[in-house]
Amino acid sequence: MQGLRHVIENPENSAEIAVRYAVDVELTKEQALRRYELQEALVAGSDELPLGHMTADRWNRQVASLIQYGQMELPMCE
Repeated sequence: MQGLRHVIENPENSAEIAVRYAVDVELTKEQALRRYELQEALVAGSDELPLGHMTADRWNRQVASLIQYGQMELPMCE
């Protein structure tokens, strides 16, 4: 949670850290900032709930996104 708060409250510094320690990808500060921008709604949400709070709706939206983009498969129904 402290790391999430730091990224949200200090995106510039967080981007510099990400670029410095990225080991599996070439990453620019601008790319890191863009990733934070795109992921902020997933992390912080837009429903005024505290950071890290989960609801059934949030879980459902996250799972649907993972399935939509091929990151997760549903088990076969018998």
